[in-house]
Amino acid sequence: MHSQGRERNVIADALRGAAGLLVPLFHISEPYGWKRGDVASVPQICGHGYLCVEFFLLLMGFMLAHAYDRRWRDGMSTGAFFLRRLRRLHPLVVSGVVIGVIVFFAQSMGCPLWDKTLKAFGPWELTGAIAAGLFLLPYPGTGFLVPFNPCAWTLCYEYAANILYALFVRRLGLVTLAVLSVVAGLWSASFALHVDLNAIFGTSCEVVAKAAARARDSIEIGWSLNPYHAYGACVRLFFPFLFGMFLARTGWKIRIPRGGLLICLAVFLLVLFTPMPFGGKIQNGVFELMALMVVFPLLLLASAGTPVVSGKTAAVCAFFAELSYPFYMSHYPFIKIHNWWVRTHSANYSAGFCFALGVCEYLALAVFAWAVMRFWDRPTQKILGALSSGRGRVGRKVEG
Repeated sequence: MHSQGRERNVIADALRGAAGLLVPLFHISEPYGWKRGDVASVPQICGHGYLCVEFFLLLMGFMLAHAYDRRWRDGMSTGAFFLRRLRRLHPLVVSGVVIGVIVFFAQSMGCPLWDKTLKAFGPWELTGAIAAGLFLLPYPGTGFLVPFNPCAWTLCYEYAANILYALFVRRLGLVTLAVLSVVAGLWSASFALHVDLNAIFGTSCEVVAKAAARARDSIEIGWSLNPYHAYGACVRLFFPFLFGMFLARTGWKIRIPRGGLLICLAVFLLVLFTPMPFGGKIQNGVFELMALMVVFPLLLLASAGTPVVSGKTAAVCAFFAELSYPFYMSHYPFIKIHNWWVRTHSANYSAGFCFALGVCEYLALAVFAWAVMRFWDRPTQKILGALSSGRGRVGRKVEG
């Protein structure tokens, strides 16, 4: 989260890196929270890890305003903005789908719990689903928004937010952003607290009624290709995106005199590792709203106002911040196999064995994510940067 000519926000790097490391941990432990058979003896680690999505969206809004508002004033075109964002985001979209396709075909015969609609597809339908996934386009008849890499659903909405920012939201004044943030915040609160908006507004929308009556304790929603999930995903998107931009434009900062990095990380981890659910539906909704509307914004303001002078610390935080996106976009296809194993075999093993296996899986996925970053994401971004800048031959640019 930085722009040319400005120092990196080290604490924001650390928080982004922590969030990127914790999402795979959340997914590895998630099936043990389903309480199937004997696997309930294994704890679901990082119970509120799904709130990393909210933090990423808040950080995205903050970063867009921080890094790009000045570039618009300096004459950056809409096309140049989209090229920059595509170069940054899309290489890992492609690699994530390719990984998912390879894993799908490698295990589809022996692991029956992959998306059942995909297993029923013929060759042409599979080809269409793969092509759609490479461009983050929905494909009819599949259960997930991005079936070969379900985690990429957040990128679909992040792309939408980038389009809204470039075409509309960047032009809004601070007061308008504040008003829209309040409206979006009330919408988020109604969803988290299971408020029936139909009763308030005298409407009869089926999706709104389902959102209020849902059995799920949390706001964890958005990955499926249906109106209900699309509604939930929009709820999750708009407040953090708009409020993140608002915070960046206010210039507000919080300075922590000592130990700012450790304090921010400790608070962040405390929120994410709080067991799920935090009480019942309403209590957990209040917890989610406090994290989204109070804790995470305060952490961002502290990151902006608290300098970290150690060069080594900054380098470590920058590394994990860079690793967070490849880790997020490359781990979930393998989680499909992990979930199948938990459902069908984990009851035959002790909790200690399951825990050790999860640790080994996590470390293997981290190394794999580093390889994706090192040998795919970085080189591809360099090539795309050379192509978009038009500076001579691509080969010379990459080598230089």
